This record gives sequence, C-alpha cells and structure tokens, in this order.
Amino acid sequence: GNSYKAKKKVEINESVRQQGTEIASGGNTKIIAGRDVNSEAAQVTASGDIGVGAGRDVNLTTATESDYHYREETKTKKGFLSKKTTHTIEEDSATREAGTLLSGDNVTVSAGNN
Repeated sequence: GNSYKAKKKVEINESVRQQGTEIASGGNTKIIAGRDVNSEAAQVTASGDIGVGAGRDVNLTTATESDYHYREETKTKKGFLSKKTTHTIEEDSATREAGTLLSGDNVTVSAGNN
C-alpha cells in the first residue's frame, strides 16, 4: 500500500561557561591588596609559593555554569487504513559551580578582617 512519513523537529542546546582569571608562574606569586581581594573562578598556579593578602577581606567565590537541552519531535507514519503519530519531548538541564583554584608548593591566605 501507499505509505509516507512526515517529521517535524525542534532542537535547542545552550551552554554558559565562565572565564575566570588565570595566573601561572614559574616561581612565587603574590597577590596583595590594601583593601579586598575578590576572585570568582580564578585559576592561580605556581611552581613555587602563592601568597594572597588583603587589608580587609579575601573573597574566593565560584561562578555558575550551565547546560540546557530541549528536543521536540513529531513523527507521523501513514499507511493503507492506518496512521501512527509519535510525539517526543526531551528536556534536561544542569548547573555546576566553577571554583577558585590556588595551587602551589605553599599557599598562604591572610586577611585583616579574618
């Protein structure tokens, strides 16, 4: 018999990535501030020591990253005296926190406000 297929599809993919500050050193690294040191998703690596100092506060925070996927599909198959329609919806999402990394031989963090 005569048969045909019809198909309709919608797909959405989204990703959000955060780019934090990256500092790499072959020796020692010092980050000093008279008031505050604020870092969001930073990557600080040194083959020697790392020192972070602030007159008031040191804030090492995360940055939110996310992924989203949506797919909707409708398929219709027709044959002699028959018709079958399949409607599928997929949706998922994920979020995660990108942290701050301080990696060295010795890591020291000091703040005036403690």
